[in-house]
Order: sequence, then structure tokens, then C-alpha cells
Amino acid sequence: EAQAMLTRNDDSFVSLPRRVSLAHQAGADLFISLHADALSNGQAQGATIYTLSHEASDAASAQLASQHNRADIIAGVDLTGSDDQVANVLIDLARQETRPRSEALASVFIEMIEAAGAPLNKRRQRQAGFSVLKSADMPSVLIEVGFLSNPRDRANLRDPVWRDLMISALVDAILAWRADDLATRPLVRQ
Repeated sequence: EAQAMLTRNDDSFVSLPRRVSLAHQAGADLFISLHADALSNGQAQGATIYTLSHEASDAASAQLASQHNRADIIAGVDLTGSDDQVANVLIDLARQETRPRSEALASVFIEMIEAAGAPLNKRRQRQAGFSVLKSADMPSVLIEVGFLSNPRDRANLRDPVWRDLMISALVDAILAWRADDLATRPLVRQ
């Protein structure tokens, strides 16, 4: 069993740093940012899982990440404006543990979405500098469940049966990741 916490229950805006801060306040074990974005060329389709990288893995990832405000956050403390060298060392140390955990989380999401038969992007796992992924002390992924700029994805997102299928795949992935993470976490720390 897992408990989910939403950053909002309506169409109100919550700033990107506030979303991460809410996760820290709740003592979250992981952070998942769900999206259904649109790209101007309309070519993107299928689910994509993002993990953090300072350099985007491709132009589309860079375009999506550039739309987000960037802030480096550790344990809810915004390090923007801190000495760059000190902040970078602290962030890198914290990410030594969370990076492999985030990558494992992304892999399980891909596995479960594929097993559910939901469409995945041809480049299903990507990296980009999304600010919501920068919480160095918490495994984090950003999931594009589909693209509103693609007719098939847009139809899927409107279909309650498809949404239930995707939700089930995401829940299964979280539970599978948690079981594996609990077993391997002591090894990652070594």
C-alpha cells in the first residue's frame, strides 16, 4: 500500500519550488510529476519518463525543460544564490544516492506502462533539467503520460478506460519500485 499526495485538487497554479517543498513537508519517499504537454511540431507521442540531467538528451526534452523555472533544492532548502561551488558539491553528494534510485524508478515505470499496453514514446526514457527533478535528496521522475498535440494521445487522455489503465500501470510501478528499493537501498549507500 502507498499513499499519494497531490499538490492540488483543482486547476490552480502551484509554483515548481512549492511542489517540491510540499513533497518534503509530507516526508515523501519519491516525487512524481505527471504531465500531458504539447509540442508545437505535434510529432511527439506516447509516454516518456524523464530523470534529471543538466543536459537534455534531445531537442524536444530541452524545449520542455526550458519552459520550467530552474532552482536547485536539497531537503527543501533553495540553494539559488548560494556559493556555486559549495551548492554544487552538496547537490552532487546528495544525488549520488538518489540518481540510481530515480533511474530504477524510471525503468520500472517503463516496464509497467509497456506491460499494460499503453503507448510509449520511441525514446521512452529521457533526461532533462526539469526543476521539479532537482530535489537531490528524493528520487524524482517526470512522466509525460502523452502529448495533447498528438491526436491519438489526446483521445487516450479523454478516455476513462485508458486513464484507468495508465493509473494501474503507475501504481503497479510504484509498488514494484518500493519493494525493490527497500531491498537494494543498503547496497546503494555502500
